[in-house]
Amino acid sequence: MTTNTAEFCGHVFGLARVKFRFPYGTRYPSLPVRTGIGLLFPLTGEYFCTAPEIEVALRMGCQIEIHQGVVIPWADTTQRLFEPFVSQVREKRQSYVKKSFEELLWKEIGNSLYGKLAQGLRGKSAFDTSSGLSKPIERSAITNAFFAAHTTGLIRAVLGEVLASIPAHRTVVSVTTDGFLTNATYDELVLTGPICRRFQELGERLDGPGFRMLEQKHQVKQVIAMKTRGQLTPEGVEGQPQILAKAGVKPPCSKELHQAYMLDLYLKRTPGQKVESDHLISTTEMWINERDLVSVSRSKTLNLEFDFKRQPMLPSMQSVLDTEHICFDTRPWPTVAAAMEQRVVFDNWRRTNCLKTLNDWESWEDYFVCKTSIKGLPMRVTDEGSLGILKRVFLRAYTQSAFGMTKTMGYDELAEWLTVNGCPTSVDDCKSAKRAKLVGQCVPVTTRTVRLVRVIQQECPGIELGALFKPDDMPQLQARLNSAKTDMAQITLDAPSHEVITD
Repeated sequence: MTTNTAEFCGHVFGLARVKFRFPYGTRYPSLPVRTGIGLLFPLTGEYFCTAPEIEVALRMGCQIEIHQGVVIPWADTTQRLFEPFVSQVREKRQSYVKKSFEELLWKEIGNSLYGKLAQGLRGKSAFDTSSGLSKPIERSAITNAFFAAHTTGLIRAVLGEVLASIPAHRTVVSVTTDGFLTNATYDELVLTGPICRRFQELGERLDGPGFRMLEQKHQVKQVIAMKTRGQLTPEGVEGQPQILAKAGVKPPCSKELHQAYMLDLYLKRTPGQKVESDHLISTTEMWINERDLVSVSRSKTLNLEFDFKRQPMLPSMQSVLDTEHICFDTRPWPTVAAAMEQRVVFDNWRRTNCLKTLNDWESWEDYFVCKTSIKGLPMRVTDEGSLGILKRVFLRAYTQSAFGMTKTMGYDELAEWLTVNGCPTSVDDCKSAKRAKLVGQCVPVTTRTVRLVRVIQQECPGIELGALFKPDDMPQLQARLNSAKTDMAQITLDAPSHEVITD
């Protein structure tokens, strides 16, 4: 047992439960935290990781505190337990045409090794035909949690090391352990870090000196990244294979039409849209109902919205095919809690909405802020959202000449002025505000409230904004008010170019 991070560096077999913090501004943190929506890679967190991952994180400037760690010595032998099997699989795959039945069969056989290493570790159940009951999946003859963790940890460490080398003027669109999408060129990737060198040596041991740890599989001019394992190609490059990952959707058409079908489905999607999906009946249904293995169709709700594995930011509209669609940059979440809070609220919002335009973004932002920032505050959220909160607080203060304002407009003029400036208001609203209790420090900062505050400041230059907004929100409010642009769409960066895609 050890808590010394230095002992996890180098070619060692180590596992640890760690608490970590990456420097602010780190684009691609490399330590994972498992959640209900899969692995997240926040700036700070606490979870289990392997020695290669710890080494990469330390080289990125991450502060790591090991709560519990173990380093297991390598066996003093030249025999490698899995090498004969892996060598045979790679030899067989290389002897067949790529994507042929035989090549894919050997690929499946090879992948089954890791599946057997991790079998029975997650507490999953499966239908048992001998008893007719669902039973926990038992461990295999080679199940080993340490080996399974080291296998995935090494690959994540290699990816983390490569991503950390991506130049600042390049971006990464999507990453899985199968590959990643980026507009960086192959020559811009640094593959000489200690973990990459170790992986390269393993590859050369199996395939010889011609082994390359990365190969470029696709090149397109424009890519749509819907979510994890959901990417489409609106504009390809002649002679190059297109990118197509369908996010679980099974198009009801021939394979050559899948790209066009998915593009149309994504760009024209609507809230609550249903799609038909074919699937084979389960073993349970076959056994209990004495049925053959057949395909059945069922309707399910389409979900091609962003999955919030990273925090979206800087939205703008991007031309794609014959329309426009929202796009945005992303940054790592500060914590898992922040990610899950936003994901849970978004899952509720998307039941009746789709994130396709800047108006949708504004609606989502407003919905999230109203749901999360006014808990325990003396102002109820209505269908008007944050704008309604600001309107009610402002009307009460204005009609009662409070918060640095002096009433100069009558009810009719006041109602018309607010309505003309994008905040529908009736005369009765103004009259009720005069009699209502004065409340403050409860207005959330959103695009809609910032826009109205700009208008209010022109009419009431003496308004005390600190009386309307929460003290913690004032820096953000002032920053947005001081921006040279008034419209959210105008203060975003241009959409990133995806001229070269490496997978």
